[in-house]
Amino acid sequence: MKINNKILVLYYLVLLFVMLSWTNTTEAPNIIIRSGFLLAVVIPSLISEKCFLAPVIICFLSISQNGFAHSYMPDTLIYYVIILLLGIIVAKPVKNYFKVPSYLWITFLYVIMINLVTGFAIERISYTFIIAILLLFFTSNQSKKDINLWSFCFVLASLVLSILFIFNRDKFAMDYHGIGLEQTTWMDPNYFGVVIGMGGVIALLDLVDRNDDVENATKPLYIKIVYIVTIVLSLFTLVLNASRGALLATGMALVLTIMSTKGNLYGKIVLTITIIISLVYIYRNSFFDFLMYRLENEDVEGANGRYIIWERKIDSFFNGNFFSIIFGNGYQGGLSLGYTNKIGTHNDFVGFLVEYGIIGLFLFLQMIIKPVFHVIKNKENVTKVLVLMLFLSICCFTIEPITGAYIPNLFFYFYIVLVAYSRKREASI
Repeated sequence: MKINNKILVLYYLVLLFVMLSWTNTTEAPNIIIRSGFLLAVVIPSLISEKCFLAPVIICFLSISQNGFAHSYMPDTLIYYVIILLLGIIVAKPVKNYFKVPSYLWITFLYVIMINLVTGFAIERISYTFIIAILLLFFTSNQSKKDINLWSFCFVLASLVLSILFIFNRDKFAMDYHGIGLEQTTWMDPNYFGVVIGMGGVIALLDLVDRNDDVENATKPLYIKIVYIVTIVLSLFTLVLNASRGALLATGMALVLTIMSTKGNLYGKIVLTITIIISLVYIYRNSFFDFLMYRLENEDVEGANGRYIIWERKIDSFFNGNFFSIIFGNGYQGGLSLGYTNKIGTHNDFVGFLVEYGIIGLFLFLQMIIKPVFHVIKNKENVTKVLVLMLFLSICCFTIEPITGAYIPNLFFYFYIVLVAYSRKREASI
């Protein structure tokens, strides 16, 4: 049964508003309601327009996992694995679906094997890996439309979360924790900031990158307006959220985008002026105060305690036995390494090293390098992939979005892979 695309979009917008209507921070809807809501998200795409499935799930999950309240979307990732497997069996994958590069299969199998051997458990990173792989069965490797939908899902998630943040700042409160002023939120402000930055960076890339003049010329005006609003609100939210790592990653990605894309000079000037005016407004209204406080009051026991964590983790790692150095300690072992309690590495490079050994670090570096080398070799989407990978790499250096399996970071990485390796043939929507 075929559903008109406009009706399908309207249906998902209504469903999004329904999801946002749940604002309870202490209690989630019961599992029957949440399971029913997940089916309502998945089934229309499966029976009508399969290319909508991955973007819709990513968008809804990104918002639900990074908001200030519980959600109608289930938190348990096994539900998504099951329903996607059933979708592949019953509804079949799309024609010419995107085939995951072999190095990612090797990384996935290695990670799941190490965690099974060291901790007898399938960790969250394995679930996010398999969900991302399964979603690509519903994504064509030859469709510009599919890539545009993936792009839009990250932009929409950033826009919605920015609006939620601005209108619910009391839920993202500031409080003292002995060492100074910090933020207390439903979601860690560092990971929240990364999701906000993702949408802003993609929006700017899609607006100014003129690799395909026809695509940019035919992009609907309302999409351009949504993208511009997302850029402005994401910057506003990033400053208020005061995550230095997310702000650094987003700022560097935005600067590289404006400097290196092939967009016309007039468009770049307009965007630059818009960003400057927005930042001046934020500054003049004292919205920089919390960010300035955090920059001026760096404490080794606070955010900059990362350096101490890295040092202790790495020292303990290299004092381990031969097998743990080569193959790692697994996710749970990595958390405990160097400490009596479990502490994250706050760095994916260190995380892959201590959790999955020298082999794991090599595989992670390969994940970053392979898509970049591929686009440079093929001279297509070079700027976009470089900017997106720069953004993700900076985030991975300051926090642990991949090893910690925070949604939607691994999905964002697969989006980069999709952009790098797809053979686009169709006109955009």
